[in-house]
Amino acid sequence: MVDSSTWQSVIAFVRENELLIEVIIFALGFAESLVLVSFFVPASVLFLAIAALHAAGDGPFLPILLAGSLGCLAGDIVSYAIGSRTKRHINAMWPFRSRPDLLARTQSMIRRHGVYAIFASKFIGPLRPITPACAGAASMSWPLFFAASAASSVLWALAFLAPTYYGFQFIA
Repeated sequence: MVDSSTWQSVIAFVRENELLIEVIIFALGFAESLVLVSFFVPASVLFLAIAALHAAGDGPFLPILLAGSLGCLAGDIVSYAIGSRTKRHINAMWPFRSRPDLLARTQSMIRRHGVYAIFASKFIGPLRPITPACAGAASMSWPLFFAASAASSVLWALAFLAPTYYGFQFIA
């Protein structure tokens, strides 16, 4: 069990390092949306914990929402670029190499549902990082991809930061 002095030390650290918290949130959002990296970073869970700590330290919500959204969008952009650059060879990359059906099904979903596929995939863990790469490989329109990714990145960050941030404030 953690004693109250430990919690006070953690909260004091959060208060004194607000910019660091924003950088961490950006990096986690980026890693969570980056193809090949996302599978190894539990960013969603960390978003929940960090948001609660940030609320406990009386930090403002908007900067962490922006940091998370921009990190997620940046990861999507890099993943889209990887897919766009490796069009013909993306099926040789992990995870598609061992699951060729995954690439075909994701690209089919993108062709059928377009921007809605980008939105939906943001909230389906395993699809979150691979859908932007598949969209790039499928030559999805850049403006459409960017708009869908930007909007869904804000909604995703909101969904994973707001509950514990405002939940902590409600119970505190």
